[in-house]
Amino acid sequence: MTEVHLKNQTSDGAILRATFLPEDGMNLKSFKRNNIEVIEQSTINLFTERKAGLGALIGPHFHQQDYVAKELNDSIFPHIALSKKQGRKDPLSHGIARYVPWNYQASTTQIKAKLTGRDSYKGIPLKTFEGQDFILTFEARLLSDGLTIKYCVESEKPSVIGLHYYYRFQETGLIHGHFENLFRDQNQWIEIPKKWKKNGDNSLLNIKLPQALDYGFVPHRKDFH
Repeated sequence: MTEVHLKNQTSDGAILRATFLPEDGMNLKSFKRNNIEVIEQSTINLFTERKAGLGALIGPHFHQQDYVAKELNDSIFPHIALSKKQGRKDPLSHGIARYVPWNYQASTTQIKAKLTGRDSYKGIPLKTFEGQDFILTFEARLLSDGLTIKYCVESEKPSVIGLHYYYRFQETGLIHGHFENLFRDQNQWIEIPKKWKKNGDNSLLNIKLPQALDYGFVPHRKDFH
């Protein structure tokens, strides 16, 4: 698999490295500050099995949709046999983006990538697998103060995109950012508890780690462009 390595240096001399796999669903395989790895490497088995784990993408749909292309078979995506055995109704769970190669350009500090429904995989247009036409764009820049990502979608039907990253914190860490005041837990929308907020600001999330979290957070509207 082709790896794209981004590198930069912080103001205090620490080395930042990010490794992407553009030909394997634009997965973020690794993100390090010096020798500290923040992508959970034990999830590589999920990546090997069905392109999940590590730093996988969501899009253009989330979880499992009712549409399943009749063209899907084991010769195109080997993991389909496992999906059927596990009883998954949608073998392309979380969208086609994580299962196919992206078109990309890269430098030492950034990567820009694009995926459309008109691109093909093994001779079949991706819109056939997804059930709609779409345009996904992904841009990652490794700056001196961290990794910034811009991920966008245009599509015929309503779509969902996101970052399904598995983070690893050896000692303590912090999830910090602007989000809407509700988060998704399975089939419920729940108000973010006060203990997860900073300085009484309803939109500013400040969660101390380690703790187990498997929720969906919505970026604050003021951060959309």
